Amino acid sequence: MRQKRVARERVERVKEILARDLAHPPSLEILGQEVGCSPFYLSRIFSREVGLTIPQYLRNLRMERAAGLLRSGRYNVTEAATEVGYSSLSHFSKAFCETIGCCPVLYPAAKNVILDR
Repeated sequence: MRQKRVARERVERVKEILARDLAHPPSLEILGQEVGCSPFYLSRIFSREVGLTIPQYLRNLRMERAAGLLRSGRYNVTEAATEVGYSSLSHFSKAFCETIGCCPVLYPAAKNVILDR
C-alpha cells in the first residue's frame, strides 16, 4: 500500500515538474533524481499510473498548452510552437494534428465551429 502511494506521489511530482517549463523539460535522469528513483523505475510507474509514457504525456501537455495559446488569439502558430518547446514548425504541426486532430493554422476557427454546434 505504501509503495503504491509513494509511486503515485512520484508520478504527480513528475507531472508538476514537466508542466513548469514545457519548452525545456528535464531529462528522464534528472526527473528520476528529483523524485528519488531510477529513470527505469520512474518510466515504469509513470506508464502504469498514467497510461502514457513520459514523452507521450509531455507531448499531450505541450499540445494542450499550444491549443490554449492559439485559442486566445494572442499567439500565431510559430509563437505557440516556440512557447511549448518546438523549434521546428513542421514537427510542431505534425504533432498538433496527431494530438488535437486539426492543423494548428485552422485550429482556432475549427474550435469555434465545434463550440457553436
